[in-house]
Amino acid sequence: MKARTVVTWIGLVGLALIVWIRAREPQTVLSDLERTPASAPFVDAFELALQAETVHALEVFALTHPDHLRLGEAQARIEVLRHDDAPWQRALATPTSASLELFLVQFPGHAREAEARELLARMQPRSVFELLAEGAIEVSARGAGIEAIRLELRRHAPHEIAVAIPVGTFFVTGGDAQNMIATRASVVHLVDDLPTEASVAAACANRSRPIPHEDDTFHLELAPNVRELEALAPLLERADASTSVAQAAVWIVTDDADYDALGLLVRSIDGGFTGTRAIVESDAIRALKLCADAGVDIATRRAGADDSLFVSGLGVEQHGVAEWCRATLEQRGFGSTAGEILLHALERVGEERLAAAATRAAPAHAQQVRAAGLARLALAGDERVRRRAAEVYRALADAADFETLAALARDPVSEVRAIALEGLRVCPVERTFEILAQALTDQADQVVSAALEKLAAAPDPRCIPHLVALARSTQDEWLRARALELAAQLAPSVPASQLDVRAALVQALREGDVALALAAVHGLREALDPVLAPDLIAATRRIDDTWFRTEALQLLQRIGGPAARAEILRFTADGDAFVADAAFSCLAQLPEHEFVPLLEELIASGADATSRQRIAQTVAYLRTPPVHALLRRLASDPDPAVRAAALTSLNGWADANDLELLKNLAADSDAMVRAAAVRACAPFASGAASELLARALADSDLGVVAAALDACGPAPNAALVPALEAAIANGDHPELRSRCMFALVTVRSREAASALWRLQANARDLEFRLELIAQLESTAEESLLEPLASAAAAEPDATARAALERALNDLRARVSAGR
Repeated sequence: MKARTVVTWIGLVGLALIVWIRAREPQTVLSDLERTPASAPFVDAFELALQAETVHALEVFALTHPDHLRLGEAQARIEVLRHDDAPWQRALATPTSASLELFLVQFPGHAREAEARELLARMQPRSVFELLAEGAIEVSARGAGIEAIRLELRRHAPHEIAVAIPVGTFFVTGGDAQNMIATRASVVHLVDDLPTEASVAAACANRSRPIPHEDDTFHLELAPNVRELEALAPLLERADASTSVAQAAVWIVTDDADYDALGLLVRSIDGGFTGTRAIVESDAIRALKLCADAGVDIATRRAGADDSLFVSGLGVEQHGVAEWCRATLEQRGFGSTAGEILLHALERVGEERLAAAATRAAPAHAQQVRAAGLARLALAGDERVRRRAAEVYRALADAADFETLAALARDPVSEVRAIALEGLRVCPVERTFEILAQALTDQADQVVSAALEKLAAAPDPRCIPHLVALARSTQDEWLRARALELAAQLAPSVPASQLDVRAALVQALREGDVALALAAVHGLREALDPVLAPDLIAATRRIDDTWFRTEALQLLQRIGGPAARAEILRFTADGDAFVADAAFSCLAQLPEHEFVPLLEELIASGADATSRQRIAQTVAYLRTPPVHALLRRLASDPDPAVRAAALTSLNGWADANDLELLKNLAADSDAMVRAAAVRACAPFASGAASELLARALADSDLGVVAAALDACGPAPNAALVPALEAAIANGDHPELRSRCMFALVTVRSREAASALWRLQANARDLEFRLELIAQLESTAEESLLEPLASAAAAEPDATARAALERALNDLRARVSAGR
């Protein structure tokens, strides 16, 4: 079914044409006439006007050449054209506003002018409801999500119809989906009898119902509160009026929604509408302001009675929202300045959302809030009030607030103490030491955590003893681990503390807790003392944690020594793949003369297949004779995964001595091994391995065929032409078949061209046959001139015939140029 949008038709064709014609009013036509060379006779200008065959062109000629000898002939022709019905019939052939505008411009004073203007008037935008009532159109509406309605319109008239969809058009569903309301006026032009699709910007009007989808259908009505929506619509078109703000404003008007009700609209991270709240306080207050600006009496709306929305609006400066909120709250007795209002909101015990809104808005009015007595509020009154005031300080504090924050850091309530410590981040280290030292001994975990975060951001070496004490305490293991890490970071700057810190690290390593043990490993990273090896080995055997073991193995490798090496070797057979990989990675950091014998020792000691495979993969970067010998031995391993890994590591540096081994393995019973062997034959592709590659191209496994193509490289051996032709003829996989074709093309020989010719002649797939013929355009030899001509003449398929003719013409041109 054909469907066209109004923008595509009238915007890009009709309007452009009208603008062009209007731009070419008499002065433009005059410029065309005046461009006639000065030496040319006047008849040239007349002929130019006459050729246009329009009243407009002849009138311009008469105006600009009043003394011309053929003026009378021009005027007579004007009268004839004004009564000629052919231009009118041409305009009616496609009765659109564009064609009528063109007719009226080109044939002013025509006998049909009044009729044209009357018809053009009927094409001006009319309400969809009026047109539906007349039966002039039919409309179907379907869901398109939360922001639009999809319309399909069809006309029942022999001329263009412009359908106006007014703001406030109510789309009512017969099912359980949300009804929708148009939030922007739009016009749809129906220029032919085919259905036209259009999208109308809309918002939903039933918060609790499901979002409309394309299976949901609607009929059209006028919303009962259309006047308010009409007044609101222009404000919703502001560039910064987001979808959330627009939807909130519509719901406030149509559903009298309060803030909790607006929360039904949620969106996910990927842009859907499930997950987090979409309409937040700043959106809701902006929506309220838009409604008020549109003349809606917000005093009668539930959202308008919500003080917390106006408090949150004190931090929204756009469009005068903050000042409007301040004035509203002043009328409600909150105070006259933003600072007074926010403190009043913080003091309202029991109204948590109001206080939360004040906390978020306070940073925008920091100076006013301080001047209004925030310090007094923070240090006196109800526990909840102190907590709220501390939250404000956390958001806006600077160094001048130190005394207040210090007092809050000693508050009886642990939550207040923790919040105050977070606020101390802006204060200099030298002033916060005593407070932090005290906080590290606090019994409340959240207070200790806040102190540790402050120290992480601004380290103070004087806190090392307190951190060590915390690490040895009985508090939460994660807090102790964090303290241990910080102490280890600070210890190098205080030599006298290093022994205590190291003792704490070793003690943590012995305890068995994962978090503490990890912190100990991180802290001991630079202490490469073999004395640590026994404790570290004991910890790796006691703590079954992947992350810890991998970190511990790295430290063991750095410490070195026989015991450490033996432990690393033991973990190469670990059941945890990450740990085993880490063990091999540690071994790979050893000097080669130590590394390779260790691997040989592992194999000799009966390492399992997985370990042997890891050995083959680990040594890939070492291209030395001992490693080469080791890989050759592993390439004969009983396990196919080990053989394949060894061959993969050999790939790129196999030598002539490996060729016999590779030939044998290219015939292996395991396809993975055959593919790896074929790839490793790449250095011999142009000679000794040609026969091997030819066999691989005929392999039943697609991976082996792909490996053979990889080994052939960018310029395959000419001896592979028959094998490539056979692979193409017998292949079913489109990608591999195309790769074989391009490999064949790169051979650039008469045999290759002949192979392409035979393949295209026998191809059952037309699309692939066309690919083959296209390759012949650049590769065909002179010997194919006659076969190409015969084939093109006899080809029944038009597309293939055209392709053959192109190849034939290209070959003729090349042959001719060569002669």
